[in-house]
Amino acid sequence: MPVTVTTALTAEDLAELAEARGPAAAAALAAAPDACGGGYATALHRLVADGPAAWTADAPAVVNALQVPELGAFYLAAAAVHADRPWRP
Repeated sequence: MPVTVTTALTAEDLAELAEARGPAAAAALAAAPDACGGGYATALHRLVADGPAAWTADAPAVVNALQVPELGAFYLAAAAVHADRPWRP
């Protein structure tokens, strides 16, 4: 059975933000009314997977932009998955 997670920011909104602003979109995640929600773990994994080079280039800046400790943990978990995988353009 597939698991459906809803978040205040839709996956499409997040993808558009990430495409337009890259990791700076992390600030939008922190501003979401449900920023501590587990749905953002999935969202961050997808964003990092779609652009690992950009999202892992300055991890401290992304963690600072996320502001919420839970989001920082979700991001670091996502970044760790891609740390040992070579990025290809």
